[in-house]
Amino acid sequence: MNAEQQARISSLQGELAHLKRAQRINIKDLAHVAARLLAVTKAKSLPLDPGTVEILRRRGWISQKRRAEALRP
Repeated sequence: MNAEQQARISSLQGELAHLKRAQRINIKDLAHVAARLLAVTKAKSLPLDPGTVEILRRRGWISQKRRAEALRP
């Protein structure tokens, strides 16, 4: 490989590392927001809409038991 290709590879690796860090931060932030949402809805006895419950379930941020509770009015 020539120097230009090596520089491009290094640049792409740096960009990938940056994106991975940003993704980890985003996931932590979303998990925090989800936890607060669940705490508020539980404290106020408010049901979540099925779409929101499905997102939380798919991400592993809500248990089966909590899922049933979250859907109850």
